[in-house]
Amino acid sequence: MMKILNPNISFDDYREQAKFLFIWRLMVFSIMLTTPFTVSHIFIAQDQFLYFLISLISDILIIYFLWKRPEKYRLITLLFFSSVFLIAVQFMFTLGNPELNVQAFIWMMMVVICTYFTAGSFWGTLYLVLTATAFSIYYFTYTPIEYVGIQQMSLFDKLTSIAQISLGLSIIGYTMFSYHSVNTHAFKEARDAYLKLKEENERVEKKNNENIILLQEVHHRVKNNLQVIISLLRIQSSEFKSQEAKIAFQDTINRVLSMSLIHQKIYQKESMVDIDLEDYLKTLLADLLQVSGEQSKVRYEVHSDFKSIDIDKMVPFGLIVNELLSNSLKHAFNFSLEGDYRIVIDIKKGSGPEYFSLNYLDNGVWKEGTDKSFGLQLIDIFTEQLNGKYRRVINEKGTQYEFEFGE
Repeated sequence: MMKILNPNISFDDYREQAKFLFIWRLMVFSIMLTTPFTVSHIFIAQDQFLYFLISLISDILIIYFLWKRPEKYRLITLLFFSSVFLIAVQFMFTLGNPELNVQAFIWMMMVVICTYFTAGSFWGTLYLVLTATAFSIYYFTYTPIEYVGIQQMSLFDKLTSIAQISLGLSIIGYTMFSYHSVNTHAFKEARDAYLKLKEENERVEKKNNENIILLQEVHHRVKNNLQVIISLLRIQSSEFKSQEAKIAFQDTINRVLSMSLIHQKIYQKESMVDIDLEDYLKTLLADLLQVSGEQSKVRYEVHSDFKSIDIDKMVPFGLIVNELLSNSLKHAFNFSLEGDYRIVIDIKKGSGPEYFSLNYLDNGVWKEGTDKSFGLQLIDIFTEQLNGKYRRVINEKGTQYEFEFGE
């Protein structure tokens, strides 16, 4: 039933859509009511059967044309209501039964109101004037013998009746006109507000796109500048003879590399707000292992149900992971021996929107005397920046760091 009342036909303007659905549903209900009347008049009142049959066929044809040519619904509506109006006028002038005249008046007013809604104020006003004219002519000139009441009315009474009918119709017309004016004004106000909002939105969107491009350019330049710093550090470290100095410089290079990667990820994506955490960590681990020359010896896994992280938190977070990996490579894994070296990073959401946890696990064996290393001191500092805490667990499976951030 709902599919019948809501055909799969749409208009760009919601008002046109409402008008089309109005006439469509009116025809559907008319068919539903006319069909049993048509069938019953075959057996009860055969003299009126033809009228109901013609009405039923007309409704079906209108539904058909509305379905085939929905854009022509105004013309179809006018043709239909014009036919109804003419039939009502014919009943009023050919039948002397006052009750039928009341029915004719109701049908004529139905035409006035429906055309006002579907075809516009011009056609509604036109049918309103035609209705008043038809009743004026009827009261003045056309009085069947059966309608004794009108014959006995004086000229003054007839004029009074015509004036009352005209007044009533004028009030109806004024009401519809007022409704149309208010509706038109409201639609104009809504349309103007929409166009203004659309224009403002386009302006803001354009400005936002410009800001995004500028920010991407800034991050791109920062990334390039950090790459220059990395190159300078590498050149400087190549001049050192001390292996400890070279290692210290390489640690610094790795830290700068982790920050450079953040800016690279930012300018490569549209969002300036956050970064895909899992993608960043996988890229960071791959780059750091490649720099260390041990990428073929270490397998790593990254799992995260915490999709993204704010840019402000990404720098200390990335440096924490950098220090953890650096410590694993220097203090946990003995690459002089063959083995299955693995690193597993697991990130989970916490109890609040800003809370999340980091579990870092390597299966190496930590060397003695590394508790007070500079890398661990940096981990303490960056963890504090993220309002977090951590603990380290060393057992037969390896070394595990358990972090909780945002508390």
